[in-house]
Amino acid sequence: MTAPRFMFLDVVRGIAVLWMIQVHITNVFIDPALRLTPLFDVLNVSNGYVAPTFIFCAGAGFWIAIGRKLQAYLSGGTVLLSYLRRLSYILWCGYVLHVPFYSLDRMLIATRAEVLPGLQIDVLHTIVYSSLVGLGIVFATRNVERMTQVSGIVTLVIMFTSWIAWKANPLSFLPAPLAYLIAPPPDSPFPILPWSAFFFAGVYLTGMFMTSTRKDFMAKLWLVLGIGGPFVLFFLHQLPFPMPWDDLWWKVSPSILLFRICGTLVLFAGLYLMESKLQASRIGKFLQRVGQESLLMYVAHLLLVYGHGAEVIRDVLHIDHTNYLGVAAIYLAITIPLLFFMWWWHDLKKRSPELAVRMLTAQIIVMTLFFILVPADFHLW
Repeated sequence: MTAPRFMFLDVVRGIAVLWMIQVHITNVFIDPALRLTPLFDVLNVSNGYVAPTFIFCAGAGFWIAIGRKLQAYLSGGTVLLSYLRRLSYILWCGYVLHVPFYSLDRMLIATRAEVLPGLQIDVLHTIVYSSLVGLGIVFATRNVERMTQVSGIVTLVIMFTSWIAWKANPLSFLPAPLAYLIAPPPDSPFPILPWSAFFFAGVYLTGMFMTSTRKDFMAKLWLVLGIGGPFVLFFLHQLPFPMPWDDLWWKVSPSILLFRICGTLVLFAGLYLMESKLQASRIGKFLQRVGQESLLMYVAHLLLVYGHGAEVIRDVLHIDHTNYLGVAAIYLAITIPLLFFMWWWHDLKKRSPELAVRMLTAQIIVMTLFFILVPADFHLW
């Protein structure tokens, strides 16, 4: 089974990562007083769609990759090894972003409480671990259609059981590495339960969509469901029928997970219906490239926003927090240079893929040596 490359999927991913940069900049720089306003409530609800869409797109990409090269993956050859290397790099990036001290010397004298935050599970971890489970499903079913159906079942199981893990407080009875996989915030920002539901929903729904002979009809149906679904979900929530997850409704209930999937469906279906316009549009092609380089944009902006970049911005602007106009200005100051860098990197990979691989390898080696050699009292600033 093969599947053509759909530009709109890259555009969905591109919009998601640009939206995500806004979310993180807002979280870091917005004036705390503005968090109490209705406008922020609206923004916060909309921001809740970003990570689910990003993870959903990873599931969609997974289905397309398997749909194109099922036998190549099952044979265990270079295609599978290349995919596993990519997953390994993404996982490495995920843990590097959370390492509490970028010094082995400092880590060796750190307390257990200081080290454990490095085990936090974020979006990249969830994507990688979900992908590995997805590969397990592929090898178990050895068939794209069965893999798709099993992914749908897994989605429902995760949706209706994740609240149990959140209530159980896994840190109290599981070993730390395992507990952090499912520990709810603040211990893990995006634990596998329930966030992997978006990955497997992406696999299942993309499979149903791509194999449909009536894609336009399905896209229009998804638009209706995506727009109308939230109203139905909120109406059901008001009915006098208590559910065991009611106290976690806004965090991990099946309804809130479906609510977030509705937003992704609107973007997915709407952009599919605009596919021909996207292909003829400079904006469409620009967003496609952003989507293709979403990993670089994701990692780079986190290093800037949550790393020393935030300190530099505060020092330069002499601010601690700011209003929405200030957030917009900081967004442009961070995003525009990243887009130029992303454009250069994308062109480099196309011109010289071997050089790009050597550069990524050098990155891993240099950062690993830096981690091993830097003393405990080292400070960048």
